[in-house]
Amino acid sequence: MQTELTELIDELKFRHPGAFHVSSYQVFLNSNGALGWDGFIKPLKRVEYGSNVAVCGRGYLYRIKKLCKDLDIKIEYDLLPRPHKSMTTADVDPGCIEAEFKLDDGQRACIASWIRLSFGVCDVTICGGKTAIFAGAAATIKKHHPDARILYITMAERLVHQAYTDLTAMLPGMHITRYGGGKKTVKNPGNDNTGKDVVVCTVAMLMRHRMELAVDGWFKTFLAIFYDEVHHCAAESSQTILARIPAYFRFGASDTMKDKDPIKKSTIYGSFGPVVNRIKAGPLIDAGRIAQPNIYLVDVPEWSGKFDGLPHQVEPDTPGWVLKEGDTELTKARYVGPVYERDKDGEIVTVTKSVLKEGTTVFEEKEVPVTVPHVNSVVFEGKTKESVVPSTWCILKRRVDRAVITFPERNKLIVEWAKYFSDKGMSTIVIATRTLHMWFLESLLCDAIDEKLVDIMGGDATSKKRDETFEWFKKTPGSVLVTNLVKEGVSVNEIKALIVADYVGDPEVANQIIGRAIRPKQGADNTGHIVWFIDRQNKSLLKGCRRVFDTLETKKGY
Repeated sequence: MQTELTELIDELKFRHPGAFHVSSYQVFLNSNGALGWDGFIKPLKRVEYGSNVAVCGRGYLYRIKKLCKDLDIKIEYDLLPRPHKSMTTADVDPGCIEAEFKLDDGQRACIASWIRLSFGVCDVTICGGKTAIFAGAAATIKKHHPDARILYITMAERLVHQAYTDLTAMLPGMHITRYGGGKKTVKNPGNDNTGKDVVVCTVAMLMRHRMELAVDGWFKTFLAIFYDEVHHCAAESSQTILARIPAYFRFGASDTMKDKDPIKKSTIYGSFGPVVNRIKAGPLIDAGRIAQPNIYLVDVPEWSGKFDGLPHQVEPDTPGWVLKEGDTELTKARYVGPVYERDKDGEIVTVTKSVLKEGTTVFEEKEVPVTVPHVNSVVFEGKTKESVVPSTWCILKRRVDRAVITFPERNKLIVEWAKYFSDKGMSTIVIATRTLHMWFLESLLCDAIDEKLVDIMGGDATSKKRDETFEWFKKTPGSVLVTNLVKEGVSVNEIKALIVADYVGDPEVANQIIGRAIRPKQGADNTGHIVWFIDRQNKSLLKGCRRVFDTLETKKGY
């Protein structure tokens, strides 16, 4: 048994991609395996050293069964029955939900695969109808199990509100409540976890109340878990919650599968199983169910290398600018460094961390000072005393600050594109995630366009402010909104044009951003117009841009 179990563990294990940089792995190498860590992640683990008992995530069930067969390992098992193991796409009613479109064959195939296997992940393109798939799965489960209760998990309060709104419209006969992100009304008291059929909630809400929910037996009342944007389930908080819920059906969906991160991919696999279906953008674009993305690349050869040599991290004793509270213009200052946390005696607090050993690629344990987040220490021009200022209001001598946020020629082009779209009556989003960049662009836009057509909205906006701003945006032809709310959960069909004012070097983030512009449009022009900069003014930024577009240009329909 020991040998066979070892064989299974070895078949499933994979090397940690950063193992070489971990000091315990270096100890393993230097001791010829006698000490330290061997550098492998093992999804199937012994409960203790030398034990004949091992555990792993339920998603590995069928993979382990197949391994046992391939390795000729005889096993006996007692598994829950699979009452729907013969389910096919034809068994899923395309009209089982109330929606603009009936469920198509791809969506029904996702639902059939989920219910047939009892778990699995569907890789669904942005605007591919994830919520409709979840709603169809809920309707299908309830058809066969009328007393079933479903937990629908998201990561953000605004997504709870959106999912709740969509699900109640698609499943009008079901009792659905939201737990976290709820608006208190007579019909819905908010933060209500009593939904007879479906409870929509955030991970944060479940973590906050996990002890009382466990004592009440609440986690054991669900037959199914639906996890939207399932790539987030690899987080420690999500794993804590998922371990408490013994639901039979476990379904996840996302358009970001973390294929390049083997550790997160393994965690997702263990929690929800393998990818069982994929819905790609190309066929949906051809069918008109999502908009055709037209991506305009803005590339200015004269900018090449203009800001080469600037560091990614700001260095101490370098010049910068700060927007003081109440001021409308930046004040010159010298960046001193981060602000360190201090104890009651005024001494800097330190913690032990793994840091790169000087001149090597190996990490070592070292005492490092604890920094206070979101603030900087500066000395204003003409002063000698240090001041602590919010980092949000600082422009410092570093790559993104100079090459993107305060680069006049680039900001001028952003405004020209926005004016071009606005003059055509197209509602336009300008994406900027740094607060000062948002302010700069708003000021420039108000000089170029009628102020009544320009607004700004940051992540600190209340739910009421977000709803009011998006409502204004939808109803105002030629509106221009500068915002950083560009990722999951922003579903506004009226976005006709989108200008990416940020630098983006991650293809997954880029795909999320494009998704905001390709929701189906009303009228003949079912097109999302997207403006993107090739930031060749710095070699590192240019490398990131190439990485993004090398990936995006392979997507059918883009």
